[in-house]
This record gives sequence, structure tokens and C-alpha cells, in this order.
Amino acid sequence: MSRIHASVTAGPDDAEQKPARRGDFSLVKLIVPYVLRERRLYILSLLLLPLSILFPLALPRIVKEIVDHRLHSGMSRELVTGVGILLAVVGMNFLVMYQFQCILRNIGLRIMRALRTDLYARLQSFPIGYFRHESRGRIVARLPPDLDQIDPRFASGGLMLVADCLSVLAIGVAMLDLSVPLGLWGLSVIPFMAVTVTWLSHRMRSIIRIVRTLTARMNSFAQEALSAHDVIAVLAARDHFRNDFDKIASEFETTTLTANRYESAFFAGIDFFGSLAVAMVVYGAIGVTGITAGLMIAMAQYVQQFFVPLRGLATRFSTFQQAMVALERIDHLMRLPVEPQEAPVVDSSARGIPGKPVRKLQVKDLDFSYRAGTPVLKNVSLDIEPGIHMAMLGETGSGKSTFARILCGFYRQDRGTVAWGGSDLDAIPLRERRKIVSLVPQEVFLFDASVEENIRLGRDVADADLSRIIAAVGLEQVCAREQAGTDGGATIRTGLGEWGRRLSEGEKQLIAAARIIVYNPDMVVLDEATSSLDPLLDASVRAAIRKALEGRSAIIIAHRLSTLQSADAIAVMHKGSVVETGTHEELIARGEYYAKLYRLMELSEVTASHGARERTAA
Repeated sequence: MSRIHASVTAGPDDAEQKPARRGDFSLVKLIVPYVLRERRLYILSLLLLPLSILFPLALPRIVKEIVDHRLHSGMSRELVTGVGILLAVVGMNFLVMYQFQCILRNIGLRIMRALRTDLYARLQSFPIGYFRHESRGRIVARLPPDLDQIDPRFASGGLMLVADCLSVLAIGVAMLDLSVPLGLWGLSVIPFMAVTVTWLSHRMRSIIRIVRTLTARMNSFAQEALSAHDVIAVLAARDHFRNDFDKIASEFETTTLTANRYESAFFAGIDFFGSLAVAMVVYGAIGVTGITAGLMIAMAQYVQQFFVPLRGLATRFSTFQQAMVALERIDHLMRLPVEPQEAPVVDSSARGIPGKPVRKLQVKDLDFSYRAGTPVLKNVSLDIEPGIHMAMLGETGSGKSTFARILCGFYRQDRGTVAWGGSDLDAIPLRERRKIVSLVPQEVFLFDASVEENIRLGRDVADADLSRIIAAVGLEQVCAREQAGTDGGATIRTGLGEWGRRLSEGEKQLIAAARIIVYNPDMVVLDEATSSLDPLLDASVRAAIRKALEGRSAIIIAHRLSTLQSADAIAVMHKGSVVETGTHEELIARGEYYAKLYRLMELSEVTASHGARERTAA
């Protein structure tokens, strides 16, 4: 097995595919709060429940009465009356069952909508550290099938399960009331059926759990391969990935066939015991006095009715098994810790939420590690005066990006403080903290929406204000190009494609600059893009970024010489610590670590520029 395939089949998500087992009752409690929201519909369905049981019970009795006492008299008034009553009961049973089923499905769909919404909100609330160890593709590939397995009939709170159980009990009593000997013969198969069904259900649940895991792996693998389509094509690795996918698909097929065999045996067993019960009733009628044709017909109908809810129970039990597996995974996600949205209770004097004007950022003695004993940041201290733009430089792995994410509250430092205007940022709710300090990542993520929608991101910005922002960062040509035309005088704005693929890297950076202006934070932490731009576009991007950062403090993780030269101050990181601070001129004059890094960057940019000119000439 290849290493890539192994990573898919035994990745970090394996810890999640086997969550801590909890009892079925504990898992069902996950649905209870959603059920209580629909109590009015539940009350209405409970009012219809007795009628849905009593009408079917009346039918065999009516048939027995017609066959034994009215059929022999030919076309008589009594026969017509009996048939009329039978048809009336059949019609009323249809109407009651129709309303009952509609209400239950309505309840189930409402509950599923609420559960989907809450689960989506839960995923959005996970701390960023969670996604360092979990595959986003696997989560996305797994959750829709898991939610689909929580069938609306199951999500309706088990009312159909209750109805089926009550129906079985009522029909059993009716069979014994009609004829104790024949009723006992018909019910004699129940213990054998219970043992068989219980054994099969345990086997099914284990197999279904494996099928769900393989489904998630297969979908995740396909999603990852499609996302990396260009890389796979360039490296001529299509056959390799096709073979790896075929291995997962083959394992999925084998396991699914096993699950299908158990499920087929499950339902075939129910039908077998139903037919056996009828045979036992016929056998039991031998030698019993007082048996009439109407009695035999009514008993046969009761036996058939008895196994209808039993088959329903079996169907729901199969659904229940699949839903329990899905609920195990969903319950595991719902119980994971989320990012705290509110600050801990502290002295009110320390909780003043800073606002404009821009204030001083003070970082003191900051330590942080992802794993105990492996520090990423060590004793980091920085002071950034209001309105200062500080460039941060360091080799890969020196802790720059981690420091940026701590400032924005994605991680909590192990030791030290981060203060804004004298107020501890850790004492401020995260929602407010991120209005103060905003992170612009190196790779600008764009949605398949218009330029305007990608800038707004749900914020209420007037069209006139948005137009001024677009003009300020130089996006007018991009917006004009992406307009597909007009419809009734209204402009049609097209999406930018998956991850904004129709835009260049420089145009994405312009959108990032526009987002800063719209979001309007007090301080920006900007992880500068590493990709090279042509000089004209690079100048436009730098001008847009300068415009967006006006009146704000900023930390810019620098990858370009121009950024270092124009920064108000520079902090140099090495192995998780700040080793130098000062202006560009001061640090160059010292001739220490910064000067060495700067010369390496200078040589790299000269080499890259020379290569670009050669490619252009060719």
C-alpha cells in the first residue's frame, strides 16, 4: 500500500472514527432538545395515534361478521350495510394514517434542519488547532451522509416506533380475544424471531459502522485528488491515484456486500416468521371446535396485521442501527470543545474593550508550544506604538505565523501577556478581540461569488461606500471584467470560480486590501504573499495595502525587500525568539542576523528577477 493511500485509510481522523462508545439512550438524548421544540405537533400526532391503531383492529372483526352472518343471505340489506361500514372504516383509516404520517415527517424534517444548522455552527466554532490534526475534506465528506442516515422518521422522536409497538400489543390482544388457542399458535413464533433479529441487528451495526468509515475515506480521497488535479496531472500520477482509489472502493464494495447480506437475511427472516405464523394458526385449528370461515379469515388478517408493524419495527430497527452509528460521530463532534466566545470573568476594570483611536500593543514574555516540551515561541516581548507598521522577518519555522495567530486569539499562549492600550486582550471576548486585531493570511481565500460579495462577506456596506473602497484599492477593472451583462437593467455579477481561480494572485491581494477597509480593525496582522508579481502589479498591490493600513497599527510578516525598507520598525525572529528590533537602517548598520537575512533575500530577488527576464525574452 502506498504512503498516500495509507494516509487516507489511517489518517488522523481514525481517532474520530472510533469515538468513545456511549449507550443508545445517551445518544438518543442528543435529539431530545430538538423534539421538545416541536411539542405542539407531537401533541397533535398523539391525538391521532389511538385512531391509527383502532381502525385497523376493527377491519378483521367486520370481515368476520360479514362472512359468518351476512354473506350467506345473498345480496341483502344487511350485507350492503356491512360492506358499507367496512368501506367507511377503510376510508377513515386512510385519512387518519395520511395525516399521522404527514405530521411525523414534518416533525422529522424540522428537527433535521435544526440539527444541521447547529452542527454547522458547531464546526465553525472549533478552535483553529482542531483543523491542524483533522482532515477538512474527510469532515465535509462524512457529515452529509451521516446526517442523511438520521432519517426524518427516526428524528421525529420515535413516535412511529411507539405506534408500531402499541399496534403489535393491541393486535396480539385482539388475536387472543378472538380465539385463545389460535392466537397462541400464531404468537408462538415470536421468541424464535426475537432471538434471530437480535443477533442479526448486532452484526449489522458493526458492519454499518465500517461501511460509514469507508464511505468517508473514499469521499475524502476523491475530494483531495480532485483538488490536486493539476499537480497529479503534471506529475503523471493519475494511474497511481486511480489504483489507490480502487483499493478503497474494493474494500468498500466487499464490506457493503456483507452488510447487504445481513440486511437481506434480516427482512427475509421477518417474512419467513410471518408465513410460519399463518401456518401455525392453520395447524392449530385442527381439532378445535367452533372454528368458522369468518374466524379463520379474521385470524389470518390479524396475523398479517401483526407482522406489518413488526416489519415496520424491523425497518426502523435497521434505520435505527445506521442512525446510531451516525449519531455516535455527530455526538462526538458536538461534545468537542469549541473556541470560547466570551471572556472569563475578571475584574471589570480590566475588561474595558479598547476602541479607536489606535492604541499601543504590548507583548511581554510570551511562551507557546503545540506539544509539551517543544516550544515554538520563547520569551517573546514586543512594543508597537500606535500607528506603527512593524515588519517581522525570520526563516521558515521561526514562529512568525504562530505569533500572528496568538495575537488574533486562535491560540492561547502558555505564558505571558498581550495587552492593547493597557487592557489584557485575553480578557476580551474573541468576537470583540478580532474587531481589534485582524489577520490577513498569506493565501487569500475567495468564495465562488462576485467581487463585491467577496469583499462584503455578509457585512452591511452601502453600495456607494463599497464603490469608493473598490476604487481606492484599484479593483474597478476587475469588477467590470467579471460583470456578465445586464438583465432588466440590473447588473449580473458572476462568481469568481472555486477559490477565486479566475483572478490572479495580485488581484486576490487587492481584494484582501478591500476587506481590511470594510472590516475596519484597529490593528492588522498581514502575512505577506510570497508569490512573485510583475513590477507594475506589485506596485499596485503595495499601494492598495498602504491605503488599507492607513490609520492602523500593523505587523507585516515580510517576504519582500520593499516591505522591509518601507516599514517603520522591524522585528527579527529566530528559533521562536525575537533576536533584533529596529529600523532597516539601524539593523543593517549592526551587521548581525538581520543583515545576513537581508543579503540572502536580496540575492534571491535578483536571481528571480533575472530568471523572469530570461523567460520573457524566450
